[in-house]
Amino acid sequence: MIKKLLGILLCVLLSSCTSNQGYDGEKRPKSELATIYAAKIQRYGFGNSQALGIAQVNGIEVGDPFKGYPRKVYVLPGTVTIKFKFGTLTLGQAIERGLIPGSTSNNNVKSKGEFKFTVEKGKSYRLHFKSEAHTFEDLTVWTEPYK
Repeated sequence: MIKKLLGILLCVLLSSCTSNQGYDGEKRPKSELATIYAAKIQRYGFGNSQALGIAQVNGIEVGDPFKGYPRKVYVLPGTVTIKFKFGTLTLGQAIERGLIPGSTSNNNVKSKGEFKFTVEKGKSYRLHFKSEAHTFEDLTVWTEPYK
């Protein structure tokens, strides 16, 4: 029980280390940027989940297995290329394999992919994904306006 609580605490602490700036240069006012919210973890069955973590935005690393993956990323208007990691795992495996902050292992993430779309300044978008067979081959990724 103590190990689980320490693991959860470590995950929370390390998740604050992710970058949410998906562009080079100085920080800009949010009114000049678009906001992309990460897809939510989807749970299915008993103790299983599938997740899509944002690893890069336009070639800029914003998340990794050690730091975790950001819940939102600020980007400049225009075409955005997101590189993501996808996996279908139990909670313990998700922590171990890099889909949840606090992990140090990257070699067991099931799949990596890329998604492109266009954003406008001042607008927010939510990433979504669907995989009924819980596989990368069955994966569909899309965005919708958010808020």
